[in-house]
Amino acid sequence: MDRAEGDQALERAIALAPTTSAEPYIHLIEHAFADADSARVARLMDAYERITHGAGLSLAAFQLAFDLGFGDPAARARALALLETVPTETLMWTILLLGNPHLHGASEEALRVFLERPDRRPGAPWVFFYGRGNLRAALDRMNDPAFPPVGHALGSYRLHQVGVNLPPEELKRVLAAGAADTAEGRRPFRSWPRASPFLLVGVYAVDRGDWGEYAAALDREHA
Repeated sequence: MDRAEGDQALERAIALAPTTSAEPYIHLIEHAFADADSARVARLMDAYERITHGAGLSLAAFQLAFDLGFGDPAARARALALLETVPTETLMWTILLLGNPHLHGASEEALRVFLERPDRRPGAPWVFFYGRGNLRAALDRMNDPAFPPVGHALGSYRLHQVGVNLPPEELKRVLAAGAADTAEGRRPFRSWPRASPFLLVGVYAVDRGDWGEYAAALDREHA
């Protein structure tokens, strides 16, 4: 499934549950950042903010990345001033969003601050390799046994999104392990109340056109 087909599938997921489908917006926004399409990022961020009533769990990272990557000088200055105080997980997500080579310069300071944080998670520097296009090195870092399963799941799905050839059964296993990890109460980011099993499993089902599995994941999310 190419990017256009993937976006169409995510839009279909939104159409199936228009008032609760916040997670597909997250992936559409990620895709727009990956394309360095500032206008599309802005439109999707507005829609995501509306559907989450301004309480979307990824809004802080989206806004920080937008201001660093696309903001005017004043917005960029404000974003740079925030880097020392935002949560480490927000920094990590921001660096991921700025993975397009045209945006690498915008992420340099965020990366410097992130690598100096003593609370960054084991294996977390995979974002450096991912953001610079060294996808195999990123995968090797995620295979660190100390890296939490939910982080491994999120990172593996991200690599799948950008075309790394991960065996489908192995990716399903990693995503299921991540979902089980969240069911036990682990959070991939401390600023999130929990990771969504839909985020880990349901969107991959959408990628494969497996609408039965998508519906089951959505049922578990809203149970």
